[in-house]
Amino acid sequence: MFYDRLKELCDIRNTTPTTVCRMIGVNSTTVSHWKNRGSTPNARTVRALADYFNMSIEELLYGSETERNDPHKLLKDRIDGMTPEELERFESMFRLMFPEKFEE
Repeated sequence: MFYDRLKELCDIRNTTPTTVCRMIGVNSTTVSHWKNRGSTPNARTVRALADYFNMSIEELLYGSETERNDPHKLLKDRIDGMTPEELERFESMFRLMFPEKFEE
């Protein structure tokens, strides 16, 4: 989700998404929609945020090349978006594939 990426970048700078967005002219209701509805900003806002964080639009949206290719981050991002039922199925499959990870 876009909001998660924005939050991550804000945390690095010790600020909040709402504070950053106010600085570029985006209201808190819009930020709330990104967070709660999973919506994404328009092109003008993406450009303004990329400029604020001093990075390319691609870097803003997707992270650095290293982050995009990091299998741990990719897996974590996908797991974070799963429903409880999907997580249960994932864990069952993981246990079957890697039983040694669950030995005590």
